Amino acid sequence: FVVLNRDYTETIASHKDWDTGPTTHSRIISGFMIILSRFLTSHLVDSITGTKLWSLFCLESIFAKNYQSASEVNEARRRVIFELAFFLDWPIKECPDCFSHWHESTKVPAQLLGPDNMKILYEHMSALDGIWPPKRSDDILPEQQCGLLTKSTTQALDDLEHPSSATPVTIYSFGKHGKKAQSIFHTAVHRFGTGRVDYILEEKSDCEYTIANQQDGPCLAINYFANPKCFYGDMIRQYPTCKTMLTNDENCDDNRYDARGYYSSKMIDTTYLPLGPRKDSWDA
Repeated sequence: FVVLNRDYTETIASHKDWDTGPTTHSRIISGFMIILSRFLTSHLVDSITGTKLWSLFCLESIFAKNYQSASEVNEARRRVIFELAFFLDWPIKECPDCFSHWHESTKVPAQLLGPDNMKILYEHMSALDGIWPPKRSDDILPEQQCGLLTKSTTQALDDLEHPSSATPVTIYSFGKHGKKAQSIFHTAVHRFGTGRVDYILEEKSDCEYTIANQQDGPCLAINYFANPKCFYGDMIRQYPTCKTMLTNDENCDDNRYDARGYYSSKMIDTTYLPLGPRKDSWDA
């Protein structure tokens, strides 16, 4: 038997409308998991041949979304395929094209199920502690060390139990042409933060935005140089409580903003974030 363990909330969210809804579906799934665990833990080896009867693999270990780089996920997948082929006594232990047409689920369980259902599922999972996933001492790969939840889902549940004390900071980004220079705010700002700030990104086509619709708390309004849909005067009028930042001004022609993307010796007191090379660096 090949035992595939999947994040519990992802399993329920996958078919959340079955069995009249996620709560009942979770009860049924957890019941099957108890039955399966009892069978597997009492049948570690074949009673006649003494050979290994089942092996466990963590489904999240082949999901690209759980890794920082392509090389990491490719190596994990290679190990899983090799171990699986070894267990099943297949003659070929490698499969370079096995994941060529692999499609991962993009569902976010916490969003699909909602906080009330997530709390009930957490109670169901607590009853499975020590029961699922089943363990065996000869499954030693990192990709075989499973839990009921992935790290991201564990964090989502922890946030439900212990709401974050992080300070919310809203980042307003205007237009489309400056996104490359502002990419850290669009893709990775949480990765490089301390966790003390919860960044909320709001992308706008222009800076015509009423004060009534703005988020409470600290904010940063980011503009790019020569943006025809957002002039400096418009931005500070519409976002009077925000700090301002300018990107794509490689020649440092505009000194009105609180922060910029490039260093300039003629504006030494202005904060800057080194988000990309200046044009004059290339010219030099």
